[in-house]
Amino acid sequence: MRFFLAWLGLLALTSFAQARSLAELVFAVRPLPPYMEPTSNGYRGAHIDIMQTLAKRLGVNLRLQECPTLRCLRMLEEGSVDVSMGFAREPSREAYLYFVQPPYASPTRTLFYLRQNEVRPLATLSELNSFRVGLVRGVFYTDALAKIPEHQRDYAPDMESNFRKLVAGRVDVVPAGINVGTRVVEKLSLAADVKLAELSLVVNTERHISLSRLSPWYAQRGLLEREFTAMLATGQVAAILARYEDGQHSTRPGAPSGQ
Repeated sequence: MRFFLAWLGLLALTSFAQARSLAELVFAVRPLPPYMEPTSNGYRGAHIDIMQTLAKRLGVNLRLQECPTLRCLRMLEEGSVDVSMGFAREPSREAYLYFVQPPYASPTRTLFYLRQNEVRPLATLSELNSFRVGLVRGVFYTDALAKIPEHQRDYAPDMESNFRKLVAGRVDVVPAGINVGTRVVEKLSLAADVKLAELSLVVNTERHISLSRLSPWYAQRGLLEREFTAMLATGQVAAILARYEDGQHSTRPGAPSGQ
């Protein structure tokens, strides 16, 4: 009976996804500056520009569906949205996500942000175990960070919430990709309140568009990949990323010597 009910549920989800039209591409977005960022005029950011360009090449409408990280993942699993960006490729997600080839960017460095008045050193991963670490719920972290004891973790729905908790003293350290951390510090005007630890990591994770395996676009993934490959070949993707990653951030906390 359980198997039958599970089969009915899967059939319903598949039928729902197939019922949606290929006339639009539904993009699951959540706050991840400078890639996806809510403004008074809607979302903006590098990932938004990339997907708008791809949708234009495909001749379809791009529809943004806002959701917190965990909800975005559930919607991708259900096939109620088509694509997202910024999710790491890891085995548990391969069952319901197809990671569009080729990757659109190389790994970036993860920095560790401390309060300005923090006196404890943080230069090694072993020292991290004495800090309360602010993490984003639903985000896959590298194996090195996955070893942080559970009682030392504190989860928030997004990166901005973690930085606010850091300044308020509710967490001691926030790991963030260099572009994300720089933008959040700038957006929240925290340059005088936080500083960078000596510790940093390069996470060996390439960045991909993630496509729901229950999306009607999954059957057309070859078309998606051809158009996206053309965008990469003409330098469109690199130009968009450079505009947001390199050109918009002038305010950041000082790095420790030797960083």
